Amino acid sequence: ALKYGNDVVDVEVSEPSRFTGQVRYNMGGTAGFPTAAVVRDGKIIVFKRRSYWPFTIVDDANIVFLPEGDEAVGFGCLGPLAIDTHEGITYTIGENDIYAWPLVGEPRGICGEGMRAEIMNKAVASWVESQTYNMPLLCVDKRLHILYAYTQKGKLFAYHIRTGAWSTVIAGGDG
Repeated sequence: ALKYGNDVVDVEVSEPSRFTGQVRYNMGGTAGFPTAAVVRDGKIIVFKRRSYWPFTIVDDANIVFLPEGDEAVGFGCLGPLAIDTHEGITYTIGENDIYAWPLVGEPRGICGEGMRAEIMNKAVASWVESQTYNMPLLCVDKRLHILYAYTQKGKLFAYHIRTGAWSTVIAGGDG
């Protein structure tokens, strides 16, 4: 699937620059364009900043995917590099927290009150979307089971998945 404007479009993987857009689903609803997507367990989850849409992949070349329900509001993903999956859990940097979600039930915020105030503080000049490079980053070291999040200039936040503990790394001399 390809995000195209406010639509999700099926694309032939062997030629991603060539598509007809015959299989298309408009993601109206919450304001904003799709920001990220994950394909897992026969589903495509397409995120906006504050919401997501679940789709089911079907075995029909004329349909390819179908919406699995309505848009779910209140949880999303800030960008295409703010998402990763590890051991069946999808992690995203959302609007107000970093979330862990097994794609069933509700996503769980993992920042905690104290770390949320530091990691998700948009009022300070160091908030990543205020910088020249303005994309939040999230990735999981799958060998060490550590989630790394970059949301503040000069700081890398590390979440130890096994223990639930956070640590902060100050990068360079300008953090």
